[in-house]
Amino acid sequence: MEGDTLKEQKKLKRECISLLNQQLENGKDFFLAVFPNATIRADFDSGEKSAAAEIVLNHRIDMIRNAAHHILDVSTAVDPTTALQKVSIEGLKLTNEMSDNIIQTIVKVFSCDRKLTEVDFLFLNEVSLALAFPSARVQYIIDQVQYEYRKVFFNTIVDDLNDDQCDFCAILLFNAIQADDQIHPAEIKYFENISQLLNYDQARLEDIEEAAAAFNFDMPVQIPDEIAAYIFDYLVEIVMCDRKYDPKESDFIQNVAKTFSFDKQRQEEFIQPVASALMIKADLFQ
Repeated sequence: MEGDTLKEQKKLKRECISLLNQQLENGKDFFLAVFPNATIRADFDSGEKSAAAEIVLNHRIDMIRNAAHHILDVSTAVDPTTALQKVSIEGLKLTNEMSDNIIQTIVKVFSCDRKLTEVDFLFLNEVSLALAFPSARVQYIIDQVQYEYRKVFFNTIVDDLNDDQCDFCAILLFNAIQADDQIHPAEIKYFENISQLLNYDQARLEDIEEAAAAFNFDMPVQIPDEIAAYIFDYLVEIVMCDRKYDPKESDFIQNVAKTFSFDKQRQEEFIQPVASALMIKADLFQ
């Protein structure tokens, strides 16, 4: 039986191809309605100098469909960037909506069971370059998809944790945002998850702000290891999202690691991949 992640990835790919097919057919139908007897003049491989527009459009649509299938297929390969080099997608002409659909699907496929890695960002960059898709738009799609997936995850853990555990996690997030004694614009988006943990209770949020100011890592609160791992990874992302790792932020992360009983090796298993991914992401898409 397929794992839930694989099923979700296949579902996302099917939906992407279905939407792409609809976009392609709609475009062809519109063109042929406006130019019903159009002829395309070009030097074709057959040696012909012209061909009916419908024949040319059908051929191009088949090429686009095949390329899209290959792009989505290799996105889940062990080494997707290398696998992509075997796919002919250079100069692939798509509308912005079609490219948006493909890029968004790839980001969702990558996000199904894990955070995005430097390999994921390199693959997205290769695809976006081939599609001549703006890097700023790729950045927006990445941030939007990650925001949506984080929101779903925090809704899930709220059901798995009691109020004290949620308060503890909220305090950690709150203190991570201002670990260097300032709030960077890139960190503002993380306040949404604090509100989720507190069920959007304003009075509770005010209590958490006070508790965060007096927090000393001695709170006798235990959370499941799987959730602790996600929270720790998330805290690392928060303190590094401004592309700086202040000594105060480093001290904060190390104290959290001690609270979660993470040894030095396990800390590095989180810190290095996050730092590398954020650096690659910033260099490619900002």
